[in-house]
Amino acid sequence: MFALVVRFDLKDEAAKPRAVAQVEQAHAVARTGDVEGGCALAAEASGAGLRYRSERITRRVRDYRAGLPPRTREACALDDALAALYRQDDR
Repeated sequence: MFALVVRFDLKDEAAKPRAVAQVEQAHAVARTGDVEGGCALAAEASGAGLRYRSERITRRVRDYRAGLPPRTREACALDDALAALYRQDDR
């Protein structure tokens, strides 16, 4: 299966809105059957959430993950990215 994946440069001023859009893209990619690709996009967006301390991005990524089965093998990297967000909050 082929899915168009667009990666954003998250270093510019529009990084937060792009990260939110990237999570929406992750939903679309996962719906095509590429759960691993969707998780990779969501994990990348979570990095922007961490970098900019954006609750909106973090919430969207958490909601994306919550929509997946609990023990989804493809979501391991995303789970690690979300754990990093929580470790950051503990500081």
